Amino acid sequence: KSCVDGRSCVPMIAEKCGMSVQHVQLVLATLLRYQIVSMVDIFQFSNCYVPTEAIVNFAPHCTDPAKKRQRKEAVDLGVKWGLLPASGPGEAAGSRPQDWFDRLIRWYGNMKSSSPLPVRDLLYDLPNSLDVKAVLQFGVILGLVKRMHEWPLIPVAEVERVVKEIPSLSAQQVEVLTHCLQTRQCMDAVCVALRCSRAQLLAMLQPHMDSRKCFIISK
Repeated sequence: KSCVDGRSCVPMIAEKCGMSVQHVQLVLATLLRYQIVSMVDIFQFSNCYVPTEAIVNFAPHCTDPAKKRQRKEAVDLGVKWGLLPASGPGEAAGSRPQDWFDRLIRWYGNMKSSSPLPVRDLLYDLPNSLDVKAVLQFGVILGLVKRMHEWPLIPVAEVERVVKEIPSLSAQQVEVLTHCLQTRQCMDAVCVALRCSRAQLLAMLQPHMDSRKCFIISK
């Protein structure tokens, strides 16, 4: 139970439990069937998003007519997508679609640009247990948030030596990781090439980050 913590991927759960990946997948399939757990794509789960400057245009206190119209169109789109409740007669304060939209704006605003947070660290603050994929798509389409990409940077002359110091890598993985780092590929591309999670890649690089041989930059 403690291994299904909302942060660990299937291979990590298998390692913690001392089970094979196949057995863990069978157990999770049963839990999924009875809707006890849900699965999130690991790359999206680790993605970092930050609010854009445009988010101020959707603030409730905005008085500019053009921005108010833009805000209304955004609320209507949210209702159409099913993210926001439709308007109804005699609505109580706080239950109107624009009130729910304001909650989403606050949620987007919590993705502080000075310290981007992975989606997994924001899930529990999501209003009304909304679908995180739909909410993020909504924010990106409206220009309220943008995806932050990360790049692991190591001086090219040091890449081969640093990679060889990482334990438990096969010869093929050493070759793949060396190529990725030398060609300045982003974290997602490196994870795909190595067939590992972002957390696993960071664990490999952490000792070199601590010694300031490797840096992670976001843009």
